[in-house]
Amino acid sequence: MQTALPARRDPLLSRSTPLLLTLIAATLIGWATPSFAQGANSPTRGVRLLSESVSDSWDASALELNPAGIGFIDGWNFAFYHATFGEKDGEGDSVFFAARIIGPWTVGFGMQFLRWSQFGGDYLKLTITNTLNLHRTFAIGFSYNFFVDDKDRDIRKLGSFDVGLIYRPFSWLSLGLAVKDIDTPLFRGKPLNRFYDVAVGLRPGDEPRYSLSLGMRIEENAATVDPYLAFRFEPLDGWVLLGQAGLMRRSSRNNFYASFGMEFNFSLIGAGAGYQFERMNGKNTHGFTTYFRVSSRAFRTLLRPRQIYPVLELGGGLTEYNRSGLFATKRPTLFAYVHAIHYYRLDKSVAGLVIRLSGGGMGWAQAEEIRNALAAFQKAGKKVVVHIDSTNALGFYLASVADLLTVNPAGGVYLTGLSTTLTFFKGVMSKIGIEADFVRIGKYKSFPETFTRRSPTEPNKMVRNSLLDGIFGHFLDSVAASRHVSRTRVREALDRGQFLPEELQRYQLIDRALNFDQLGQAIKKRWGGSPVIKTRYPSLRRQPTNWSEPNEIAILVVDGSIVEGRSRTIPLIDQRFTGSASFAKLMAQVRSNRRIKAVVVRVDSGGGSALASDIMHREILLTRKVKPVVVSFGNVAASGAYYLAAGANKIFASRTTITGSIGIFAGKFVFSGLFRWLGIDRVNFKRGRYAQLFSIDKKFDPAERRLVLQKITHFYQIFLRRVATGRRLTTQAVDKVGRGRVWLGSQAKPLGLFDSYGGLWDALMEARRLAGIDKGERIRYRLLPELGFWERIKKFFGVKTSPDLGLLGQAQQKVLQLLAPALLQYRAYEPLALMPFIIEFR
Repeated sequence: MQTALPARRDPLLSRSTPLLLTLIAATLIGWATPSFAQGANSPTRGVRLLSESVSDSWDASALELNPAGIGFIDGWNFAFYHATFGEKDGEGDSVFFAARIIGPWTVGFGMQFLRWSQFGGDYLKLTITNTLNLHRTFAIGFSYNFFVDDKDRDIRKLGSFDVGLIYRPFSWLSLGLAVKDIDTPLFRGKPLNRFYDVAVGLRPGDEPRYSLSLGMRIEENAATVDPYLAFRFEPLDGWVLLGQAGLMRRSSRNNFYASFGMEFNFSLIGAGAGYQFERMNGKNTHGFTTYFRVSSRAFRTLLRPRQIYPVLELGGGLTEYNRSGLFATKRPTLFAYVHAIHYYRLDKSVAGLVIRLSGGGMGWAQAEEIRNALAAFQKAGKKVVVHIDSTNALGFYLASVADLLTVNPAGGVYLTGLSTTLTFFKGVMSKIGIEADFVRIGKYKSFPETFTRRSPTEPNKMVRNSLLDGIFGHFLDSVAASRHVSRTRVREALDRGQFLPEELQRYQLIDRALNFDQLGQAIKKRWGGSPVIKTRYPSLRRQPTNWSEPNEIAILVVDGSIVEGRSRTIPLIDQRFTGSASFAKLMAQVRSNRRIKAVVVRVDSGGGSALASDIMHREILLTRKVKPVVVSFGNVAASGAYYLAAGANKIFASRTTITGSIGIFAGKFVFSGLFRWLGIDRVNFKRGRYAQLFSIDKKFDPAERRLVLQKITHFYQIFLRRVATGRRLTTQAVDKVGRGRVWLGSQAKPLGLFDSYGGLWDALMEARRLAGIDKGERIRYRLLPELGFWERIKKFFGVKTSPDLGLLGQAQQKVLQLLAPALLQYRAYEPLALMPFIIEFR
């Protein structure tokens, strides 16, 4: 599924950068010796296009007009042009292709079969272009042209360079400059003149329907300045009128030319044709140009709204952002999924959505967010169809919101209830001579129990049962309301272990058992009409209609464990660590970027280093002074993850979010027994009473334990003050709901631990409101951290890495995910604001 992901490029350069680069380009333009005039045309010129403004480009033909133009093509674009004109002057066939590769870099390739009678007949022009969009509003491009002709040696020896610049400081203004034959190549013993083409383009309005370009072409050493006016007008969606008129002062007479054409767009496909007229030295010449275009970004379309049902596949879980790295597992992001649903809600051609569900690897809060997005989709008068291949109670919770719910006859829903498992390592650690020694604040701070006990304490059991009761009750209520059955009936089906399709249908939990290919007929039978199920619906990204980049809302993802330093990932166990230094760097960039109007911090973490959490909390406070900061809690936002969020303007959470866990602990692992078992003898020397405070050879003595308790008590008091200030509570009130206690979102809301129920989309809408962004204003959501180098390469070449670990492999991965933060990331002396790493309710 392709979605509208946020901008991928922004080096955060200063506003003076375009001017500096323009001066550099001007210096390049001044290079080379004076040349001799070659008349109105040049052998390096390509086919005649209908509109030739260097400030306004909308397809890959910008390769011929202005190399910088392809820098503003999002995705990829292919165009074919065919031109006929008079006595074969400017006739030919052209193929152009341009694609964004990585970040600001776009490449293009052109192949033109030309027919210029004044230059010897037919020959081939090949163009290679590299363009950099350096400031998001400024692009610079370089092209090299070489030529192939079996008959004409002069054409075959010809080669030329073109340079282009485009600067778009506003959404309605575009400034373009192209210099052709900048190296003044030799042709038949004489250097070709440089051609300078300068244009100013205007495209007013938020969703502009027309653009005007006023430009001039200057031929060096020919003392000619040829003005022109180009236009593009879209009176109806997908129907475009375009043309150009200009003067050509090549003799004592003022010669002129004009062109007029129409273009028809059908989403990703477009075609056009037009008429061209030229009067030169009293002679009239006529011609025609036709073209065809295919792009990865949709244009406004002539197609009438149809009953389209796009298919969104959901299986294998969701991630909060695309993992970077050569071995990173490729999974859809929650943002991409939710954004797609809201995008289709506004698409007039979409009558409904088909969710194809297999598995249930997401978290409960993520499922709740998708479910709420689907409910909003239904409120817009559109239908939701869910087809289940196989899933569990979590997947069925999401699916139950459907207007039509079907199950594969050979699949099923494993409605076996909910469960959660606690893992304890004291037994295995004792076998190898390792002891855990921790000091904690709060009887509910249960993480140390993982290593110090063989079974949970009563407070730990109470919290787990409270969470389980809350999620289970929410599950029963939601399914009963959506399927229009009683809560008792849902509970009865659950306790009977009903999962065969016919049994589920008998309990009215599904509508039908059928194969996916039969879904179209089922939709038609239910609602009539002519539904069209699209497994590959056009990309969610539209070709922009105004020139400059829109304002942005940044989405900073904090997931996995929180550590000091930079963020990192252990790909083999799919374990993510968010580093305070990496977060601070991103926040500093966000604060200084005037295009970013607000920030949403998406949190899906059980916490970690108390110091790292405090640093990140400080960064949120600093950013809040400049622009609004809204926090969205995902599946888990507890302990240190809750700590950092307390400074935001507003916090959103789902009813099934696990949050709270306000508490601190610290400790170490003692390896003396393991050393004895291995036959290793260690002798320690020290200076100072507490020099061996965190030695791995011995447990804390009473004085050392008091010292550690004093330190973590200090951090706990800071934690309480941070939360109290951010949430406008007293420290006593925070302490009462703290002490390591974990809460479900539905339990935490009445306690004042967050502001409103809602998911990531609700947080984004609130950020827009706080930033004063009008509802109709185009905005870009920019997901941070952005894809790394390897992920960009994999995405470009379509490489996917989705290893199937199997049951044993999954079990090993869970154990390693639990152990990795404790054993690999945290120092013995480090105060930790951390909850148990894995809380799953299956």
